[in-house]
Amino acid sequence: MGLSRCQTSSWYKLHETATYLAYEFAKVYRMLFAENTLAHLLLMVNYRLEQEEQARQKLQLEKVAVDGKLKKLEESAAIHEDTNNKVIVIKV
Repeated sequence: MGLSRCQTSSWYKLHETATYLAYEFAKVYRMLFAENTLAHLLLMVNYRLEQEEQARQKLQLEKVAVDGKLKKLEESAAIHEDTNNKVIVIKV
């Protein structure tokens, strides 16, 4: 007992519709996966940028501290040099 012509035609239409829906589902799934992957990458990049900004700020604070120490050492060296010059002048 085979399928009638009407049943065969309906079966092909059903198969065609199911194939089309599977194709459309696959497209939507790929788009969602791509969007999810892109969102994840953007979060990772944003996190990395925040880490780099924090590191930059830390380095900037360290630079200010080192510059302050360097200025004090230069002033101290200038005072010692001036004192040494005065001592040399007094001895002569």
